[in-house]
Amino acid sequence: MTTARQAQVLRRLVSRPPTVVAAAIVLIFIAIALGAAHLAPFDPTATDFAAIRKPSTSSAPTRSAATCCPVSFGARAPRCWPG
Repeated sequence: MTTARQAQVLRRLVSRPPTVVAAAIVLIFIAIALGAAHLAPFDPTATDFAAIRKPSTSSAPTRSAATCCPVSFGARAPRCWPG
């Protein structure tokens, strides 16, 4: 391809807004892929099994409709939930 032909093709592509948007999205994905090591600097395959076995440190109650209201099946709103 000659330089004049390349310039003509480039001008034609840049004159179409959807092409520019698509190229920008692709370039953003490429930049994220190249910078992935800096975005998540830990080993994704390393698993800390000791941390998995620890109980939750959350202070939120762990109730569900099944444990709180065993008869709530088919009800519109369980009566035992606060609020």
